[in-house]
Amino acid sequence: MKIAVLVLTLMAGIIDGGGAGRGALSIQLRPGQEKVFKRTGLRVKLVEVEEDSRCPVGVECIWAGNVRVALLVTGPGKTSRREALNTASEPRELKLDGRTLTISKVSPAKIIDQELKPSAYRVTLKLSSRNP
Repeated sequence: MKIAVLVLTLMAGIIDGGGAGRGALSIQLRPGQEKVFKRTGLRVKLVEVEEDSRCPVGVECIWAGNVRVALLVTGPGKTSRREALNTASEPRELKLDGRTLTISKVSPAKIIDQELKPSAYRVTLKLSSRNP
C-alpha cells in the first residue's frame, strides 16, 4: 500500500511538472544576459531592472512592492522588441505565440539600508506551455 501511494505521488509530480506547470520552461538572467528558451527558439535578454520597490526583509510593509524589468524579446524569425514586465503592477505577463511569459522570481532579496548593485540582480522568467 505504501509503495502504491509513493508511486502515485511521484507520478503526480511528473505529470504537473513538479509544481511549475505542465510544459512550463524557466530561465534565469542577470542584467545584460540573453538566453533562449529550449524547444521554442524564443530569445530573451534582460536589458535592466528599471524599478525595485519591494519591501525589504524584516520590514513590515503595507504593499509587497514591485519589480519592473526591461526585456528584449525575439521570436524565431521575428525582429526584436523591447517589453516591460512587472511582478505586481501591469503588465505582469506577455503573450507570445500562444505562450505566457511571467517573472517567477527576483533575487537577491532587498535589505534595508543596502543598495543593490544592478549586476547583483537575478530574474527568473517562466514561459508557460501553449494552450491546447
